Amino acid sequence: LFFVFLFYYMFFVVLIFFFFLMIRRPPRSTLSSSSAASDVYKRQVSTQSTGNGMMAFMSRLLVPLVLLCPGTCQPNILLFFPDELRYDWLSSDVYYTNHDLPLAVPNLQALLRQGVSFSRAFVPSPVCAPSRACLAAGREYDWAGQGENAASSEFDGDFDLRQPTYMQQLQRLGYWTMVTGRDDLTKRTGPGLDGGYHTSELGFNASFRCAGSVDVTGGECGGFDHGAAPCRGNWSKESQRFHLVHDPYGAYLASQPVSNVSVRERYNASNYFELAVARYDELYSRGEYDSAAWYAIPDTLPFEQDHYQDDWIGRQAVRLLEEAPSRRPWFLEVSHQAPHPPMDITPAMEAGMAGRATGWPAAYDCVDGPLCSDSAVQRMRRNYASKIERLDALLGNYLDVIAARGELNTTVICVASDHGDMLADRNGTAKSKPWNSAAMVPFSCSGPGIARGEVVHSPVATLDLAATLVELAGGTPVAGMNSSSLLKTLHDPTVVPTRRAVFSGLGDFRSVVLNVNASVAFRLVCCNGACPGGSSEDRREMVRRGSGIEVHLFNIMGREYERGSVGRVAGRFEPPWADFAVGHTYDTVLRELAALLPGAVSYTHLRAHETPEHLVCRLLLEKKKKKTKKLSIGNIDMLDCDGMKTLA
Repeated sequence: LFFVFLFYYMFFVVLIFFFFLMIRRPPRSTLSSSSAASDVYKRQVSTQSTGNGMMAFMSRLLVPLVLLCPGTCQPNILLFFPDELRYDWLSSDVYYTNHDLPLAVPNLQALLRQGVSFSRAFVPSPVCAPSRACLAAGREYDWAGQGENAASSEFDGDFDLRQPTYMQQLQRLGYWTMVTGRDDLTKRTGPGLDGGYHTSELGFNASFRCAGSVDVTGGECGGFDHGAAPCRGNWSKESQRFHLVHDPYGAYLASQPVSNVSVRERYNASNYFELAVARYDELYSRGEYDSAAWYAIPDTLPFEQDHYQDDWIGRQAVRLLEEAPSRRPWFLEVSHQAPHPPMDITPAMEAGMAGRATGWPAAYDCVDGPLCSDSAVQRMRRNYASKIERLDALLGNYLDVIAARGELNTTVICVASDHGDMLADRNGTAKSKPWNSAAMVPFSCSGPGIARGEVVHSPVATLDLAATLVELAGGTPVAGMNSSSLLKTLHDPTVVPTRRAVFSGLGDFRSVVLNVNASVAFRLVCCNGACPGGSSEDRREMVRRGSGIEVHLFNIMGREYERGSVGRVAGRFEPPWADFAVGHTYDTVLRELAALLPGAVSYTHLRAHETPEHLVCRLLLEKKKKKTKKLSIGNIDMLDCDGMKTLA
C-alpha cells in the first residue's frame, strides 16, 4: 500500500510541476526601479525569486514524503556554535598546537574522534555579527551586507533580510528549524523582549534567542516595547546607563531575587538583572572593555550556576529538543555566549579549576603592558578554559536528550565558532584582527554517513557550512550563495575540498589563503595602513615601501601561528621550518593569488616602489571597486555575483 500511495503521489507531484512551469510568468525584480543595483544583480535577484518560489512550492508538496520516513531520509542536525572559541583549544592532535592543554572536555573530544575535523578553518570575518551573517547567507564578507559588528549611522547593523538564508532552505526541505542563544543576526535591534524579532523571517520555526554579555543589561538598545518597536539608537558608552530589560535572558534575571544577603548588600541589587548591571559597572571601574581588567579577572562572578547565561541557554536548548516534532527532521543551532569575554566565571566553575591555576600555554609575541605578565596570561586562559569546560558539560545534556528521543544515530552534529580570541597574543585581546588566533576556529562534523576519526588539513571556510548543511538535507544552495559544500569530503576525507581560496576580512584588512598542496598553503594578509597587532618592524617596512599597505605572507601548513613572514632568497621560499613545493616561487604564487581576484591586472601595472605582493594586496583591498555597481544593501559596494562564484 505504501508503494501504491508513493507512485500516485509522485505522479501527482510531476503533473503539478509541469503545470506550474507552463503558467508561471517571469517575476519582477524585488528591487525598486530607483535601486542602484546593477542589471547583473537584478538578474540574480530575479533568478533567486524564481528558484525560491519553485523550491518553496515543490518542497511543500514533498513534506508528506519526508514525514513518511522520519530520521532516515534526512538526518537531524545539531549545530553547536560557541562564541569566540579559537582553533587551538580542543585537540593538539587535530589542530597542530605545540601544547597539551589540561582541559577536560570529554564530549567535544568524543565528537572529534567520531567525525571529520578541519584543522585549518577560517571565518569569513573575525568578529561576531559579520561572521554570523556570512554563514547565514552563505556569502563572503564583501557580499553579505554586514560590514561591522556594531551599528553606525550609515548601516542598520542587522542581517539584510533580502538575502535568502540556509535556514530558510532547510525549512523548504521539510526541516523544523530552531535556534537558541546569541545568534547576533539582529545585532543592532536585539532579539526583542520575547526573543522573536525577525526570527521567522530569518528561517526559524522556534527560538529562544537572547542578547550577548553586556548587551543584556543595556548596551546597544533597550526598552520594554523592544519586540514590537526595535530600538534604532546608536550604541555608545552613555547608552550603557539605560539599563532596561529588553531580551528574554534579561527578563529571566529580573525575575530571580538575590538570596545571598552579603551579595545583595555589596552590590545593592534585589534581583539578578540589577546584580548583572552592578557587576559590569564594577568591571568598567577597573578598566576598559577588552583590557586586562575584563580578562584577568581576580574574583568570581557573584552568580549561582543556574543563573549563568550559558546555563540559561542550555535549558532553552533542552526545551527546544524535547518539544521538537518527532516525525519530522529538525535543525537546532545552539549559539552559546561562552567563551566570549568578560572572562568572568562563577564560584562553582572556579572550584572546578582547582589545581589548574597554571600550566596554560603562554601568549606569543606579547611584550608590553599588563596583559603580558605571566600571572595575567595564566588567569585569563584558565578562565577561558573554565568556560569551555562548562560548554562541554552542557553539550553532554543535549546529547542525552537526543539519545532519549532515540535519535542519536540519525543526528549529524557540527561544531564551529564565529571567531577566536587573541588572549594576549600580539599584545591583544578579543577579535577583529587578521591573525590566526582570531580568524581560525574549530570545525568538525560527525554522524551518519560521515567518516570517523579523520582530519582534513586543507584550508576551508566556515561559511561552507551553509552549503554543506543544505546538501546534507537533500537540497542545493540557492543562486547567489558562494558557499561550497564539504559533504563529499565528510563522506570521504581523501576528497580534497573544492574551494581553491579562502577569504576573510573586516574593515581595513583582508586575507586570502591559497591552497597549493598537502604541505603548502599560503596566507596573504593585507592591511590598509598598519595591521592591528602588527610589529614596529612591520610598520617601518610599510613606510619604507611608501605604499600605505602592510603585507604579510605565511605558509600555514604545519605551523601554529604567523611567526616569521616568508622571505625571498633567489626567488624561492626559504623559511627555516618548511620545505616548500618545488616550482612554486614567490612571484608564481603571487600571480596565482592575483588571478583569483576580480579585475586582476598584469604585473606590468606595478606602481612606483610597488612589489608584486603589494599589487596583490592593493587588488584585494580594492576588489569592491573592480567591476562593481553600487547596491543599496548597508551602503556596501557589492561585486558582480557571477565573478564571486569564481572565488570559491
